Amino acid sequence: MAYGSIGEYRLSKLTRGSRDFPHGQWCAVWGGKTDRRRYGLGVCAKREESLALAALADFARRRTAASVAVSNAPLSEIVTAYITDRRDAGRKIKSAEANWKALSSVFAHMKPEGVEAPMVVQGKTLTACHHYAVLRSNAGRSRDTIWTELLFLRTMLAWAVKNDLIEKMPKVFVPSKGAPRNVLITEDEAWRLIDGCVMPHLRLFTIIALCATARKGAILELTWDRVDFERGVLDFNTHEERGILDSGYQKGRSVVPMNNLLRAALSEAKTGARSKYVVEWNGQKVGDIKKGFSAALKRAGLEGRRISPHVLRHAAASWMASADIPMRQIQKLLGHSSEKITETTYANKTGSNYLSGATNVIDLKLNRKTG
Repeated sequence: MAYGSIGEYRLSKLTRGSRDFPHGQWCAVWGGKTDRRRYGLGVCAKREESLALAALADFARRRTAASVAVSNAPLSEIVTAYITDRRDAGRKIKSAEANWKALSSVFAHMKPEGVEAPMVVQGKTLTACHHYAVLRSNAGRSRDTIWTELLFLRTMLAWAVKNDLIEKMPKVFVPSKGAPRNVLITEDEAWRLIDGCVMPHLRLFTIIALCATARKGAILELTWDRVDFERGVLDFNTHEERGILDSGYQKGRSVVPMNNLLRAALSEAKTGARSKYVVEWNGQKVGDIKKGFSAALKRAGLEGRRISPHVLRHAAASWMASADIPMRQIQKLLGHSSEKITETTYANKTGSNYLSGATNVIDLKLNRKTG
């Protein structure tokens, strides 16, 4: 039932209550049946209708003013609000900032509605998203990279709609993902890479990545107090208490036993350690190893193979799976939350030898039959 209206907003009461908006509270309603939204006005059910109408008028004024302000704002301002919101919610924003850095060349000064507006580029009618995808592809960026960047744009705009910063969700073209990477390195290639790491901190990083199957971030954050030579283990868990407002997802980490190669590398590094971090450069924590790792790949003759530090983790897990190490053990070593994740991720990356035991059973059955 509507009790009055101001512009597109109508005064009503909630027929179903919730924790935030109790039953019978006055609310603002607008939009059609497929786009119906309700906002509590902070006026309880027992207050008279005139007070509710005054609250509705104030709500309509504030929302109209905000809508006008944002409708004239470029995407750069909306992205700034989004990243601030994510930061305040305890989320990691590094990837968001990286995605927007790439997107900003096309979208920074564009209004939200411009995302889906047609434009003519070299005689072809494209949207801004299609144009961006072509530009990035011509610049040599992978399909997966372009997918990630445009998906961020879509996610950010959906957030803006949800928070009433923009009225309508524009259509954002996102290309399909590329085929799953199946990059593996052999044991010989792994040794060539280790030998190509001329800097001690890079060599140590590579050995830890291969022997402990840890992620790059976990390795760079590893401190000496979590390296137990007596027990022969590395504890990649940070043991830091997370703030109550930190809602970001924390990937699983493990306590990993040292093998001989890893113990020797760690023992050598410990003698010259100048900081609390295991992988250090000039007494400081290493921020990233991207440039050094690329140089090592080139020295090893492995450039152009799309080998990233994460490939080392995949390679070690695949070697274990090929050697018939139980998936349960590999799961624990990798820090996966379930064995199914490990199975799905690595069962198809171990080559034909991984399934040799299964095919041998079939062979045995057929031999018995024919015999």
